[in-house]
Amino acid sequence: MRQFTLARITTMTGIDIALFDYDRHNSIYFFILNADEQIYLRYGGRDAEDAGTYHSLDSLELALKAGLRQHTLYNAGKLPKQPRPAPVYPQEIVSLKREVIDRNRCVECHLIGDYKAQDEEAAGKLDKRRTMYPSPDLKALGIHLDAPKGLVVGKAEGVAQNAGMQAGDLITAFNRTPVFTFGDLQYRYGKLQRDARQINLTIERQGKAKPLALKLPAEWWYSDTSYRYWTIEPMVYFTTKPLPAEQRRKQSQRRSKSAAD
Repeated sequence: MRQFTLARITTMTGIDIALFDYDRHNSIYFFILNADEQIYLRYGGRDAEDAGTYHSLDSLELALKAGLRQHTLYNAGKLPKQPRPAPVYPQEIVSLKREVIDRNRCVECHLIGDYKAQDEEAAGKLDKRRTMYPSPDLKALGIHLDAPKGLVVGKAEGVAQNAGMQAGDLITAFNRTPVFTFGDLQYRYGKLQRDARQINLTIERQGKAKPLALKLPAEWWYSDTSYRYWTIEPMVYFTTKPLPAEQRRKQSQRRSKSAAD
């Protein structure tokens, strides 16, 4: 940790959200980058089961070490410089500026996602499959990571097992892009076009690289969204519970009386 400088972001006002792109409904998220704002890797991500499924001090230590290795390569000129996307700032989201920034409210991460979705819906450009389901669950592919060990597979089943994945494999690339953490892998997976039918993973097994082609199941992008904050339809946080027997009896009596009238 002595080799890092920690910058904690408490409000997203003024942050380039095109460069620092991620699923805005994560509870915690880290970018490991250098002073040139070259992002080496990401640490964070979650599934619907729990906000901390893939977080641990052990996996964070692995991520920090991987970041230092990437930094050594970058300083030695052995890591290509990545092109920076055109900058985008929260105040460019019209509804966010009107409802949050102009009212001096805190620009929270989930608000960026929600108001951006509202603007896209109003303009007829909203792709709900990508926007409302931005982080497909790897478990739906049968990939169960040994979370404290980063991208080491704890158990493989379903399409992952069919493709040849085994417990103990280390996932090292997604569609030929190196990945170092669950955050990296989930981010790349979430960027797939929703009509994609296959992904290509590279795993390391007994010190040797091996490519695996995984056939994606129907609606592979679907995941439980009950923990997300959306104000676009459908309202995913809507819940119901059965009426108690006495209330059901009264409702039935009212309906019978109305029918009689």
